[in-house]
Amino acid sequence: MKIAAYALVISIAGAAYQPTRAENLSDNALPHACSDVVVIGRVKNGEQTPVENAEDILGHSWVEATMKVRKVVVGQNLPQVIPVLYFAHVPMREDRDFMFVLAKNEAGAWEIKTGQLMSTRPHLKPSCD
Repeated sequence: MKIAAYALVISIAGAAYQPTRAENLSDNALPHACSDVVVIGRVKNGEQTPVENAEDILGHSWVEATMKVRKVVVGQNLPQVIPVLYFAHVPMREDRDFMFVLAKNEAGAWEIKTGQLMSTRPHLKPSCD
């Protein structure tokens, strides 16, 4: 019975895996809306609020974090330290700089929409959406 259970877990995990196409691995262009703010910075993770979803096998959470803004690339100036939220299944690295795309959510809080490690040399798509 244990073998059948392990086979089911492996089968489910394999079905969820979608290989990344080679051309996407080198595409470091971040999409952004014209109203977004794009920054370079680091996060310090805080409280996590798990999202209850029976079909979520990875266990996603909303993470409250503090971001140290090193540079504003596009958009309004921000304080050096701001509270942010992001949705993920694991906390973000705290020891590396990222380029983040931020937007205000309905409650007025800054939310990380997307981001990439600066070591991958991210850039913005040529035009905003």
